[in-house]
Amino acid sequence: MAGTDRADQTTRLIQFDGIENARELGGIPVGDGRRVKEGCLIRTGMLASVSARDEERLRKEFHVTDIIDLRTDVEISQHPDQTPEGMNYHWHPIFHGKVLGISREEEEAEDPVEKRLIYVRSLEGKAHDSMLRLYPMMVSDPYCVGQLAGFFRLLLAHEEGAFLWHCTAGKDRTGVTAALLLYALGASRETIYEDYLATNEALKGRHQRITREILDRTGDEALAGQAVVLDSVHRDYLTAVFDTIEEKYGGMENFLTGQLAVTEAERSLLREKYTCSV
Repeated sequence: MAGTDRADQTTRLIQFDGIENARELGGIPVGDGRRVKEGCLIRTGMLASVSARDEERLRKEFHVTDIIDLRTDVEISQHPDQTPEGMNYHWHPIFHGKVLGISREEEEAEDPVEKRLIYVRSLEGKAHDSMLRLYPMMVSDPYCVGQLAGFFRLLLAHEEGAFLWHCTAGKDRTGVTAALLLYALGASRETIYEDYLATNEALKGRHQRITREILDRTGDEALAGQAVVLDSVHRDYLTAVFDTIEEKYGGMENFLTGQLAVTEAERSLLREKYTCSV
């Protein structure tokens, strides 16, 4: 795969015109002298602003054949994907309904900056705490767990080309699914954190824009800081997922084989499909 637009080979960031937080997992070490295959697993933010050049690159450079959208129906109605022709689109929401806390006031606001302000203000300075509450839901709420299991079904059924999945910013739902997949493939905990935390580098420009927009609108530096916290990832959030799995299910192995119904044979198949020898 061509790498002329990679921002950093270590984190495998990909620069697109209209897709944020894009990177492939190719090259990530997964133990036993193996690594993730190049050109088969790509994680991104939403595809609502795909340019013609992006579309061409997704098709010809990255050979994407399947797109999995992890967002809710409300999010999709506001920013539908522009799915390139010939690619299979799968709607597979991790959360149901309005579990993300979108208020009616926020939903009805047309100005995107105002939408953000409404939500950030509603958190009353506790953006970090709100994320710490959100993450464990993904591995404890029965609906979410069922959808995570379905995500692995899609991975197992995928045959050829690259598998691309995303949520809105590509950081939380995409981050957790990537973490679970990397664990299933054999990656170490620190390797998983490294991929997860690369989001903050990928979204650096977006965070600068958010800060500028809120300061221009309100002059409130604390509010701008909270908005950036909400739009970032933190090691604590993913740790909360791992801790919940340990406390509720007795560990990741039990969670994979029990709640996600990924058998040892299927885990071997995932490694065969998505990894290769170094």
